Amino acid sequence: MGMPVMAPPDEISTSVFANRVDIQWPGASENASCRGVAFYEVYRNGAYVENVQTYDPVFSDSTVAASTHYPSTIYAFDYDFNSTGDSISVVTPPIGSIDARETGVRPTGSYWGGGGEQIDMR
Repeated sequence: MGMPVMAPPDEISTSVFANRVDIQWPGASENASCRGVAFYEVYRNGAYVENVQTYDPVFSDSTVAASTHYPSTIYAFDYDFNSTGDSISVVTPPIGSIDARETGVRPTGSYWGGGGEQIDMR
């Protein structure tokens, strides 16, 4: 049997805050011999953190500390427990830092969210 195919690391989106990290990724694809993606597992610093269901490939972690580097890996598992993973590097900002992202329409006509990225408008 084949293995699920994770999205490349550049397609994994992160929102990083001093006390929280949100990670979102497109669902893993299936090759011809793969029976389907059953679930995902998220690891931080090589240790298991959480199991994520396939219908909502989003992970939020509020156990992080400010100004810290967190190497993370997301593994996709198929129904035969074959897995493949992608690694990303997450660095939390210092406490009190300001999010430099801008929301809304810009004079150039481009705006955050216009490229399909997931943003929280709260």
